[in-house]
Amino acid sequence: MPYSPAVKRRLLVPVLLAALLTVLALGTAAGDTQDAVSYPADWKLRGLDGRLTQLRQWKGRIVYLTKWSTRCGPCVSDIPPIEALQDSVQGVVFLLVSYEQASPLHHFAEETRLRVPVYRGAEPEPELLRSKSTPATFVIDKLGNVVWADEGPRGWAGNRDMILYLRGLISAASAPTQAQK
Repeated sequence: MPYSPAVKRRLLVPVLLAALLTVLALGTAAGDTQDAVSYPADWKLRGLDGRLTQLRQWKGRIVYLTKWSTRCGPCVSDIPPIEALQDSVQGVVFLLVSYEQASPLHHFAEETRLRVPVYRGAEPEPELLRSKSTPATFVIDKLGNVVWADEGPRGWAGNRDMILYLRGLISAASAPTQAQK
């Protein structure tokens, strides 16, 4: 004997609700796992003073991280714009990260009176911070998400837009990623 439409609805609603709750629970668990794995906070860095630290030290803050080298002309020419950006935006942590030996980094920092903190990668960078060239710049939001990435020199031209972008991140809990724009 076939069920009436009213009976079908009464039977179907709990089944659909249970399926929806199962899908939501599985999706949330998978998302949490991915975020925990992809968060670049565990990246170990060594300061020019020799101290070991992790990127997680700046959790809860916006981080503007540039991978660079003293042997890279475009990297070196990008230092003044990065310092100007640092002067223009309060509340953002600016970091320069290199895989060079400490000696050339020390020499460069002293010779140029570099004002942006310099770190050496103490281990390979996480997948989210890998690049094919230098300089490579990454912006990490307060939650630890890489929300902006670019390879190559930025120069002075990009500073105005970046100032507005960073100020927006400071005032927001999180911002849409570059891909969502």
